[in-house]
Amino acid sequence: MSKEFNKKRSLGGLREVSQTHPKAPPLVGSMTIQAETLQVLMQQLNESGGETVVSNLAAWMNRDANGKFLTVEISPRYTKKPVPRPQSTLEQFFSDEDDG
Repeated sequence: MSKEFNKKRSLGGLREVSQTHPKAPPLVGSMTIQAETLQVLMQQLNESGGETVVSNLAAWMNRDANGKFLTVEISPRYTKKPVPRPQSTLEQFFSDEDDG
């Protein structure tokens, strides 16, 4: 990834609902996805050359005046930055003739 991901959080909420049929989900809700999150996910998709992208998903248990709910967050997968190689080894540093 070329730029650091300094995100505004893409959050949503899930609340328990009455199931209308056996295969209906027990929790439903909505999510607001920030443009920056979507851009990074699209960049990862383009870089992979695939048709899917894996993202992180997290949830927290909460309560408010309307009852219990889950706050959910979607974010891009963390990609490790390349570690720069040292300019010289310790051995090279101490064997340098420059320091007279």
